[in-house]
Amino acid sequence: GPLEIPLSKAGTLAKAYREQAALVVDDEHPIQINSCLKPPYSGIKALRTNCFAVVPLAAHGQVLGLLVADNKYARAPLDPNSLCVLPTFALHLATAVDNETRFRAAARAVANFRRAGGDCH
Repeated sequence: GPLEIPLSKAGTLAKAYREQAALVVDDEHPIQINSCLKPPYSGIKALRTNCFAVVPLAAHGQVLGLLVADNKYARAPLDPNSLCVLPTFALHLATAVDNETRFRAAARAVANFRRAGGDCH
């Protein structure tokens, strides 16, 4: 499943979440020392990188999660053309997550209604 990191430990990721803004960390925009991940998340090898982009997954003014992209294993700079696509991809992903959440809530409401003896066709 998705990795959940408490905002108090999330550094730059928390900033993107709180500000509902896409952020890029790279050689031109280095991470601030006080914006690093905090333990124990700072010890997760897959999360340790100095070059990444983070885009909030927002729907109806609420952040549902974050999309994070990097070239950690390729050790190459992030491609500007790929970065341009991330907000659109994040919007589509947020819409899918929001739709799934609403569908599950509606299904629970119908199940509760039926358990209470209601009839819905």
